[in-house]
Amino acid sequence: MRMIFMIFFLTNVAYSHGLGKPGPHNGYIKMVANFHTELVTNDYGLIVYLLDMGFKNSTVLDSNVQAIYQYKDNAEENVNCRPQADHFLCPKIKKISLLKKISLIAVRQKIDPKQRAEYLWPLTY
Repeated sequence: MRMIFMIFFLTNVAYSHGLGKPGPHNGYIKMVANFHTELVTNDYGLIVYLLDMGFKNSTVLDSNVQAIYQYKDNAEENVNCRPQADHFLCPKIKKISLLKKISLIAVRQKIDPKQRAEYLWPLTY
């Protein structure tokens, strides 16, 4: 009985934090401390939204994002993401066919979670 409860509880916690379904901008959600990151890919690079706990109110005010692209050979590329109106734009991934993981180091409104949002490549909900 305890095992069934734990599976049910952990599954609900995971889904309540954005795992398993697209975010408000159709991106991939990860929870970091008391906010969420939403990662969206496009032809120009990566778009990162810093969302509140309700998956809303994306902000760049007093915030910053750094991305680390980790490749299959374990080489890493550190990039700074530029603030836009309500999101951050990270440079295009140069060796996308060799990509293994994207790590985001994000600070939202001066809140530094001391942890990374990790996205395995290819991205899945």
